[in-house]
Amino acid sequence: MAKIGIFKTFEETARKLQNILQKLTFEENFSKEYIDVEDPANNAIIAYNSTDRKWEDKAVYELTDVVNITTSDYTATLADEVIVVDNGNTALTITLPTAVGNVGKKFEIKVLGLGVVTVDPNGSETIDDQTTICLSQYDGMQIVSNDAEWVIV
Repeated sequence: MAKIGIFKTFEETARKLQNILQKLTFEENFSKEYIDVEDPANNAIIAYNSTDRKWEDKAVYELTDVVNITTSDYTATLADEVIVVDNGNTALTITLPTAVGNVGKKFEIKVLGLGVVTVDPNGSETIDDQTTICLSQYDGMQIVSNDAEWVIV
């Protein structure tokens, strides 16, 4: 088994992996045509094509949106995915967009500060049948819309 190791840069790791893969003999029944390597620094995925035996740009992907909140209330948008609350001692409220029409939409919320953070669904919607959820320091939750309310997963 070849060991890739940890290198200072993505490029150095990719070069080492490429050298290893070029030395391998791929069998005809090899189950995966591409071996993907993510490059988060460049928002890209490169792939080793075992058929052509070369590296290719496979896709560019969008990084997760992270919203840092300090001392004010915040209304989440559908573009948000991860909300990190660094609110010091200040209590604040995160208001969610409607769950209706947004089935499968997920939010991850993490509290770093000492102040209580209230997560408030849109209008009369609920989170696991509760009108609000209160989070304390280091609490976190992941919620998803079921098209009627938010559900903690």
